[in-house]
Amino acid sequence: MGGVGSVAALRTLVDYLVIPLLARGAMPYIFWRLDYASSSGLGSALVDRLSRQRILVSLLFVVVALSFAAPLEISVLFVVVSLLIYFWWRRASYQKLGGFNGDCAGALVEFLELGLLLGLATYTGSSL
Repeated sequence: MGGVGSVAALRTLVDYLVIPLLARGAMPYIFWRLDYASSSGLGSALVDRLSRQRILVSLLFVVVALSFAAPLEISVLFVVVSLLIYFWWRRASYQKLGGFNGDCAGALVEFLELGLLLGLATYTGSSL
């Protein structure tokens, strides 16, 4: 097994399932661990209802899905790229707003998806 067909199948699975899952899987964590910039924002209700158990279950689901859907080297690549983007995004959000808001959270999803797609394309040597 191998060849172009298997690379294309892996890319399709990762592009359409894993990358959006990883990008959106970060949302519960940031709402739980970071300062929400506006107490009257729409996300403030979400911040108040999150529990540690729900966050851990959500993160566990993302990790298990990634471990089944992508090879180890791609999983490691995704973790490294995601952490770099997250730390950059968090720094920018705190410098500008003193925390984050819903628009910042949506931007993080987009940054993560773009970064993961670019990282995957660079690693596999193929175009998007």
